[in-house]
Amino acid sequence: MIPGSSESIKSQEIQVDFWPKLDAALASGWGDWASAIGLIVTLIGFGLTLVGVWRSKSAAEKAKQAVIDVQRDIRKIDTVAELSAAISAMNEIKALQRKAAWEILPDRYSTLRKALITVRSANVAALAEDQQIRLQQTITLSSNMEQDLKPYIHGPNPKPKVVARWNATVSDHIDHLQEMLVRIKADR
Repeated sequence: MIPGSSESIKSQEIQVDFWPKLDAALASGWGDWASAIGLIVTLIGFGLTLVGVWRSKSAAEKAKQAVIDVQRDIRKIDTVAELSAAISAMNEIKALQRKAAWEILPDRYSTLRKALITVRSANVAALAEDQQIRLQQTITLSSNMEQDLKPYIHGPNPKPKVVARWNATVSDHIDHLQEMLVRIKADR
């Protein structure tokens, strides 16, 4: 803009006219209305912000619950797999005891205990008291059978009645673990 040009003069007139017009508008009550409208817009914006925060909190809680559900489902899958492995190991133990494969059995007893301890430890709160007791009894049975087997590893074969008694006990525990497995699979 060139000083003294017609554009420069119009710009100066606008600047000069602006302040008296603004002063007149404020004096006429227009400023009160603008303040009231500004307050309403602020309150609406604050309300919308609160709704957004509430929705975010709700979404975060749903996400947290989804994570908890996934963790529970993973633990359930692991438990089913470990119980299935334990039942399989117990069936193998019965077959090995019938065949008098004494040298192999200590490793199978150990595998069985490991699977059962994993199930018990991972599901302390999820298992009923009778299930926890049965798991502990099966762990103890495995340990006791391993101790009972030691004399036969390099010594005489046990009598068939002893093997039959051992297998009957193992079968009883298999039945209880199978029932536990079915309950866990059915539980949601």
